[in-house]
Amino acid sequence: MVTDSYYDAFRLFETLNNRGLSLSSVDLIKNYLLSKFSANESMLEECIDIWDSIIENIEDIESVRHDKVRFFRHYLFSIEYGVIPIPKLYSKYQKLIDSNDNLLSLVEDIWLKSEMYLKLYNGILGIKEVDDRLNTLVRIEATTCYPLLIKCLSENLNKEQLISILEAIEVFTLRRSICNISTRDIDRIYNHLALESFNKEMPVSYIVDYLKRRTPSDTEFYLNFQNRDFTRSAQTKYILEMIENALTNNTREKTISGRSDVHIEHIMPRELLRKRNKVIENSWQKELGTRASEYSMFVNRIGNLTLLGSELNITASNYPFLEKKKKYEQSIIMLTKEICQEDKWTFEEINIRSVYLAGIAKKIWNFNNLK
Repeated sequence: MVTDSYYDAFRLFETLNNRGLSLSSVDLIKNYLLSKFSANESMLEECIDIWDSIIENIEDIESVRHDKVRFFRHYLFSIEYGVIPIPKLYSKYQKLIDSNDNLLSLVEDIWLKSEMYLKLYNGILGIKEVDDRLNTLVRIEATTCYPLLIKCLSENLNKEQLISILEAIEVFTLRRSICNISTRDIDRIYNHLALESFNKEMPVSYIVDYLKRRTPSDTEFYLNFQNRDFTRSAQTKYILEMIENALTNNTREKTISGRSDVHIEHIMPRELLRKRNKVIENSWQKELGTRASEYSMFVNRIGNLTLLGSELNITASNYPFLEKKKKYEQSIIMLTKEICQEDKWTFEEINIRSVYLAGIAKKIWNFNNLK
């Protein structure tokens, strides 16, 4: 379709959405913003170039490229009070655009924040200790904190200040996740911190204290950690890796190799029965005896999980415990080698180990450890 002017083209785009051709919030924001430059072709071209750079930055984030709305929500949360649901995002940006006297400056600010967002999400700020912790946030699914982190980068915090905040976010996130605390208030928490913290005399202390007050206690965390079901997720794997580091006194003399090479291993297998040569092998069920029916309550407890290299993991499979021990003895992972001290593996051993690992976790993810 051909129109006589840019303005008419932008109006047509908006009309298509209103008449039922559903367009994304990001497309609508772009259209509305560009429509404001329709009378000035050179500024329009400049705005288009900047916008394209914004989208390129978002698309360089693998886990976000198909969800561009996330960045535009986080940008908004970093500059204005209030948590906006996705259906209202476009109307909120319309108001932001209409109330801004320097639209080119607004577009440039969105571009600058998209650059920060890319570095935060991909862990490429260029400071190893900070980048390591940024990568951890993705693993433990703590990326709702980015409105705050965007603000932190805007305020030019130093390495030590950033690390303190990132460590506090990790403790806050993991403790709430393990205790199944609702995430409904998370956006509001980080929106508040992004907008309020840097009005305080000591912003970093304010952020840490604010998160601490909304974090489950040692006792809550300790009890939930030993009794909850753990999925085979990146978060669970990270937790096991950190416990392994604690067991080796964080000497870093060895590192757990590529994440695809080390698997989460269920000591008592996920399936009690399996078929081999058309014969059901039920040694685990025999070992558990009359309590076998309680199996599902224990199989995903932290005490039944460890880390194991992929080749050892495949060969250990569903074999009886004494056979698995032979594979565990070949592992260099302390968390796994410790299991070899056991003569049998029942619910009692899982309970005891869950309590043991919960004690270590309580010490690792603790606000008292923050620098």
